[in-house]
Order: sequence, then C-alpha cells, then structure tokens
Amino acid sequence: MKNFLKGKNKHGTVQGSFLIGGPGSGRGTQGRLLEHISNHPVEYFYFSSGDMFRNLNPETDIGAKVKSLIDGGSFVDDEIITALAQETL
Repeated sequence: MKNFLKGKNKHGTVQGSFLIGGPGSGRGTQGRLLEHISNHPVEYFYFSSGDMFRNLNPETDIGAKVKSLIDGGSFVDDEIITALAQETL
C-alpha cells in the first residue's frame, strides 16, 4: 500500500484500474477482492466515492453540500469529488 500512496507500484510505474458497471453489478465486491490479492505484482487500493459520501459528516460544510446534492437527485460536482478523493487517498 505504501508504494501506491506514493503514486508508484513496486516496479516504479504508476498504474490505475477502474471497475465500471451498473448498480448491483459487483464493482464493490470485486474491488474489495482485488485489494486483498497478495500474490499479484500490482498493489490495489479500493476506493468508492459512494462510501466516501455516506461517511461524510452532514454537519460540516462539505458534508451538508454533498447531502443536499444527493438528496436533491443531483450529481456531486467533479471538483468536490476530486478534493475528497485526494484527501482520502
């Protein structure tokens, strides 16, 4: 995990993977499984924006804004997602 957080795998290159699919397609299940593969040459880190949003404190400014957007049926702005992802990773 340390190498991934530095932006490189153990071979010295940056890699990223995305699991894409509709609701209930197994993205979360497969992502968590990939994170725990110990004999794979690339280290995986599971990240879910939905999990991140659900864990925000709605009493903070950003948490209240995200909750308002989601409750209103809107998408969360790219800028907010990027800032939260950078903070999380």
